Amino acid sequence: KIKSIQMFRRQVKGVSQGDRAGICFSNFDAKLIERGVAASPGTVKYMDGAIAVVKKVRYFKGAIKSDSKFHVSVGHSTVMATVSFFGAKELAEKYGSTPLFTDNDRQQEDNAEQQEESELGSSSLSSSADIAGLPRLKFDFTDHFVHMDGLLDSFGDSDNNNGDDKSSQAEKGTKSSSSSVQEEPPLHWAALQFQTPVYCPLNSLIIGSRLDTDIQAHTCRLAFSGRLVEKFDPKKDPNHQIKIYN
Repeated sequence: KIKSIQMFRRQVKGVSQGDRAGICFSNFDAKLIERGVAASPGTVKYMDGAIAVVKKVRYFKGAIKSDSKFHVSVGHSTVMATVSFFGAKELAEKYGSTPLFTDNDRQQEDNAEQQEESELGSSSLSSSADIAGLPRLKFDFTDHFVHMDGLLDSFGDSDNNNGDDKSSQAEKGTKSSSSSVQEEPPLHWAALQFQTPVYCPLNSLIIGSRLDTDIQAHTCRLAFSGRLVEKFDPKKDPNHQIKIYN
């Protein structure tokens, strides 16, 4: 029997998916239970690595290079991970160089997310991923990608980008559209190898940070945000390899 529930030291009557809470059970030995995640069976995955769709935080001033280490917050854990970026050009060609989301698009995505979670019983542990312009995408291991040295602020940062003309045309066209349309930074694919395995459901929101940055520097330490879309461990699953070329 649940005696009480607290969130951030305040009594609450109930909690919903994604909430962090403390639950007091009556007539129960606290030593017999550990801190963890309450979820439907099979929805929370054990992951050594993953593929995510990400974009740079515009306030982060440092370079974000491929094969570098970041503090990655996913699910209810923050661990070190080696991150490699790729696929910005391919995502731009498929979905547009600067993905745009209207209020109607976000409403449709919210409805799709609610339907999927109703069918699968899964949780993203953060619905704010939709507001941040991180769509639910499926990764195809048969696709081919061009190698990227790091995360781009915009396609103007890439000398070998061939979509600048298309990008500028899209920007001109969208400036005259409804004020509910907002430009978003370019999306990238990212392959993450966690230093310590994590438990989290697919479609979880992730945040990559430089938490070792001097706190007196008065600079943003959040480097990128994203949505985890696929469990990925090339050592354990040789059939799933990312095809990246120079």
